Amino acid sequence: MNWFSKFLGKSDCTFVNEEVLKNLPKSITVEFIPEFDHEDNPIIFICSPDHDGLISEARTKDEAIENAQDAILTYFDVPKGCADLIEFDIVDVTKQMLDIDNPEARRVREFKVKECSYA
Repeated sequence: MNWFSKFLGKSDCTFVNEEVLKNLPKSITVEFIPEFDHEDNPIIFICSPDHDGLISEARTKDEAIENAQDAILTYFDVPKGCADLIEFDIVDVTKQMLDIDNPEARRVREFKVKECSYA
């Protein structure tokens, strides 16, 4: 239990549900854009079309998911102790994307914030 939730007399999970999750949107759309860096190594750029500055990058699909979650929590100033308790449901989103070179290149996923479950 962190010091702030102790101060409020709440468990970490209750604190996250009542104090932290109310500052997060219920869902966040994130785009995964595959590209190549200056040395022709594959790289995945991560951004949110709805939140300027919510960006990251990764080398693999798993790293992209992890970095996207971290970018969301950082963007919304979620404290590290609380971030460890927050989970996301991740769903693919069908969305028309305009990319002249490769219209199928972008992968769009929606990160839905789940309420912290009580142990």
